[in-house]
Amino acid sequence: MSFDLLLPTRIIFGRGKIEQISECRTYGNKALIVTGKYSSKKSGLLEKVLEILDNCTIPYVIYDEVISNPDCISVDKGVKVSTENRCNMVIALGGGSAIDTAKGIAVGSVELSPIWDFLRPDSRKRSIRGALPIIAVPTTSGTGSEVNGAAVIQNNEIGFKPSFKSIYTFPRLSIIDPEFMTTMDRSVTASTGVDAFCQALECFIGVKANEVSNIYALESIKLSYKYLKKAYDDGNNIEAREKMALAAMLSGLAMASSGTSLVHALEHPLSGRYNITHGVGLAALLPSFIEFSFKYNEEKYKKIASILRGKEVEALEIHTIIEEFLKSVGLKLRLRDLKIKEEDINILAKDTIMTLTGSIKNFNKPINEDDCKMIYKMAL
Repeated sequence: MSFDLLLPTRIIFGRGKIEQISECRTYGNKALIVTGKYSSKKSGLLEKVLEILDNCTIPYVIYDEVISNPDCISVDKGVKVSTENRCNMVIALGGGSAIDTAKGIAVGSVELSPIWDFLRPDSRKRSIRGALPIIAVPTTSGTGSEVNGAAVIQNNEIGFKPSFKSIYTFPRLSIIDPEFMTTMDRSVTASTGVDAFCQALECFIGVKANEVSNIYALESIKLSYKYLKKAYDDGNNIEAREKMALAAMLSGLAMASSGTSLVHALEHPLSGRYNITHGVGLAALLPSFIEFSFKYNEEKYKKIASILRGKEVEALEIHTIIEEFLKSVGLKLRLRDLKIKEEDINILAKDTIMTLTGSIKNFNKPINEDDCKMIYKMAL
């Protein structure tokens, strides 16, 4: 048995725990609040956070230009706002996009270099040597970015969606308040929940899986399978929201020790080139990935299927389980439903091999472009 586990994030979890955002004063004395233009304002979540900070006399500047698929331009613009206002900590309020944007801004504010320098897939890629303290306040239940050091930021000029991962970009503090999740609409609930499920499944079957990551991953899989549809059907079901927030957090912890695999590697070119919602792209790919990977992971799929069915079943049952799960939240679809065509597959396969190299390596056999083309074709 062996594993490599780094968990430097303080996690405050529970209903009403947003009040403890005041504890950010431990990490700095002026915050850059990173959020989107609409949802956090419309829902009243931003107002709630600002009220708490005002009552605690913690100064802040708001950067509200987060986009659904964070890009280098929006991150570099945020760095300019941060440095000009001399902010020394970053508070991310939103889903994975807000948290990843905040991580990029935190790096750029210390390194004073374009964020692309830390993402580029060539010999000029720089190592991250520092970042401002990050406080994460997730409002969705999916990416797990609130408890790990990874961030995904795309380069729109070339349609490339890579990631970085660093000890410096683990949030120092993560406040996970399930009451903040009730504002998600059904589509966001479904897509982020599928993301959490896929992350956990990939961590469990990946070659970097270990005894610790498996504990996190299997519990995350069980929670997502049981509670995602409940949250999807009734957004105000606070128990379901609480359990999905936990599922997302656990998937992030699993990634900190294991990692995602081919489903994520194959999806990033889809959202990078076509601006597809990440969780929707994952849903379109997952059944074909299961089919492709089945012979390499039969015992693990049998374990997942048996846990979810509550009794011992054959490994093949995983196909039915995945189909039922996706259908239950309106995400049983194929790549052609997302306007992906067969002539797109060659460039998508090339992008896959270049983008998430760590995820590519976290599979049972070496993966090449032909393997990627096969899965894409199966998913059309």
